Amino acid sequence: MLPFNIFPGWPVNGAMVCRVNTVASRSHPLSALPGSLLERYSASSTDLNMLQEYFSRKDFPKLMEMCRRRTLAEGELAGKMLRGEDWDLFLVYFSALDGIQHFFWSFFDETHPHYPGDNRFKEVIKDFYVLIDQMVGEIVEALGDIPTIILSDHGHGIRPTNLLNINEVLRRHGYLASAQKAGKKVNPWFKANRIKQLLTAYVQRFGVGNLGLKLAQKFPLWKRLLASPLAIDWNRTQAYVTDLSAIKSYSYGGIRLNRDLVPEAALDGVIQEILALLGEIQDPQTSRRIVKFAGKREDLYRGPFINRYPEIVLELEEGYGLGWEIDGPLFDYGFMHSLQPGSHKKDTPVLYTLNLAADATRPLTLMDLAPTILACLGVAPERAFEGESFVRA
Repeated sequence: MLPFNIFPGWPVNGAMVCRVNTVASRSHPLSALPGSLLERYSASSTDLNMLQEYFSRKDFPKLMEMCRRRTLAEGELAGKMLRGEDWDLFLVYFSALDGIQHFFWSFFDETHPHYPGDNRFKEVIKDFYVLIDQMVGEIVEALGDIPTIILSDHGHGIRPTNLLNINEVLRRHGYLASAQKAGKKVNPWFKANRIKQLLTAYVQRFGVGNLGLKLAQKFPLWKRLLASPLAIDWNRTQAYVTDLSAIKSYSYGGIRLNRDLVPEAALDGVIQEILALLGEIQDPQTSRRIVKFAGKREDLYRGPFINRYPEIVLELEEGYGLGWEIDGPLFDYGFMHSLQPGSHKKDTPVLYTLNLAADATRPLTLMDLAPTILACLGVAPERAFEGESFVRA
């Protein structure tokens, strides 16, 4: 029920309810198979649809109420379907806690540089954990002695306040070319960094609803302005940082290689050269290494869709995010974290099992989830998984 980023649903041996997770109106129709589910359980798209908006601080009470109503609607629909359908496997995803932490982290975390001191939003994150706990508790009570797994797929923390401009590292070593220095006519929006600052200040004060996201979706130029410098000469650039988001900075990401300029025979050599460069970057104040991890995507992933990953995957140390700017300093202040001060962290704080003997003596990953579920159902997988079941035999 309400699996993340799946829309529309598809025919299954059972029941499936999905919602859109893109720029759309709150009343965008839900997807349900069979279609009679929505009427049977009185499911409201207005309450259940996820919002893709940027809120100003004056609209935070509105955001809180919308998230509270969505959480209650998710719990209500889950309870009805749990009792009303014949199932072997039941899944429900509660969505609001993620957005709440994105927007309210700086009001909760006293170590955040923008923490305002005692404030009326300080308990919002904790209150939503309490609400989620209540919803989960009602589901667990209805399940009785049925094996149950409760988990979060990622953690949360401070969005990086400092930036390492990886593109500038690549430019200084000849892997990325600047349009400005290639003698080309410079786009009037060349200094996109200043425009980002102005947009951030505007959104903080007034909010934009989903306008900014609509612009990025319908007009790719807006996303290029926000996510990647327009000053890059793409015809002479061998490597560049991926744009994970049109607005926000993350401590993790990747570097793409331009296969039109880097032949297959030279690919591994270029990757190793860039990895060596990344390993030498140090914090100018502490001299500690900034790149926590960097490696080839093949060292982490495999499968038919590996080309969707950048050739180089990297993670920076706590406090640093990936920047895209060129023709400037290597290190910068990550002002974009003002829009959403909370950020995803790879370590998840929640994995709880009921009526299930779990082996917690080894590190667990999301890759272990699918084989664990199949083991609980007594189903032998048709193919090998990268993970393994954490259920004790």
